[in-house]
Amino acid sequence: MTVSQPGPGRMRKMLLGGAWWLMLLRGIVALLVGLFVVVQPRDALTLTAQILGAYAIFDGIGASVAAFRGRGGGSRLWVLARGALSIILGILVLTLPGLFVRVAGAIWLTLIAVQSILAGALDVFTVARARKEFERPWSVTAGGLLLILLGALIIAAPRLFGEAIVLYIGLSIIALGLLLIGLALLLRFMGRRLA
Repeated sequence: MTVSQPGPGRMRKMLLGGAWWLMLLRGIVALLVGLFVVVQPRDALTLTAQILGAYAIFDGIGASVAAFRGRGGGSRLWVLARGALSIILGILVLTLPGLFVRVAGAIWLTLIAVQSILAGALDVFTVARARKEFERPWSVTAGGLLLILLGALIIAAPRLFGEAIVLYIGLSIIALGLLLIGLALLLRFMGRRLA
């Protein structure tokens, strides 16, 4: 019994459904979104907050409707409370997106800073306690001290690091867009040669 292998054209159609242009469109959209994030980082964060706020309202309405349509019981009240909480949070985020962005960003940066400081301190402490077990204790100690310094810098200048993270995200989205565009054009070229 022999198993037939699909030809290159058939394989391409199986992988993409023959829609190279859809991949091209996805790449163009990703490129535009990435450029928007890099050029307007605050607007991008605000837009993201607004989308999340709208989703929270939608989710809250869905939970509230489910609570009213339920068959009774004590859990109905909890589902209704969850729905109301989602609606209230969504309205707050939609009306005050800048506040949401600042609070969320501050929380994430604080967590990153604390993790960096604790990881660095643990590295330094570990080397100090078991110095003889390390082949190059100075490298682990230096790495730990750099982590502590990074955490301290994040705490000292959170805005700088927040903007750097947004820039990194934007550049990553641009890279993804360019990759998708390149793959789409390559598939289009291969499709012409195989046809």
